[in-house]
Amino acid sequence: MLGRILEYLTAFVHLLYPRLCLVCGEPLVTGERHVCSGCLLAFPYNYLGGGKLERKLNRVFPVEGVYALFLYHHGSPYRKIIHALKYHSRKEVGLWLGHMLAVKFLKDLELDVLLPVPLHPKREASRGYNQSVLIAEGIQEVLGVEIVKTVLRRRVNNPSQTKVEFGERTCNVENIFQLIERDSLVGKHVLLVDDVITTGSTISACLRELSMIPGIRISVACIGRAIAN
Repeated sequence: MLGRILEYLTAFVHLLYPRLCLVCGEPLVTGERHVCSGCLLAFPYNYLGGGKLERKLNRVFPVEGVYALFLYHHGSPYRKIIHALKYHSRKEVGLWLGHMLAVKFLKDLELDVLLPVPLHPKREASRGYNQSVLIAEGIQEVLGVEIVKTVLRRRVNNPSQTKVEFGERTCNVENIFQLIERDSLVGKHVLLVDDVITTGSTISACLRELSMIPGIRISVACIGRAIAN
């Protein structure tokens, strides 16, 4: 009886405040989560293995692989999914995206540790969460791999990469991370998790620090691979 009442109440709330697709803005129907069936059908899934980004990262440290859930440009409506997670406190979207990423591309990886790219403490306190941690938690639901957040520290509260000109992003992230604990990752295969990769500068800065850990193997995963128009 209680369950039936809750169903009616939920339906009534959704009638007054319909859940909308994050991409197209149309109302979601029963069974749809965050994105409608039509937008999900056209979802721009993307696997980055062996491309230009991976070659750039390999110049810093030889990565095992690079994975992205989807590819988008500045005008793509799918970037609204990232905005909902980062700027509109839709934390559940991070878990959902991490789950999708793991199911789509990561199930065959033999990983030891998930390492979310850290935010500066002031940025995390202002936002209330680190979106990369939420994505990692979604991945963990599928793979059951440990999340480690004590290895890297973001020591510079640099401006968001989305607010920096494309050509200036490498300088914007130089020397912003510090390796503070390495023993737990010696000889481990680590998945470095971020929300969006554009130029790869942030990931490269992480790799420079992690490369000091003996025997470490690193793969990289993100939700969105943003490209310049």
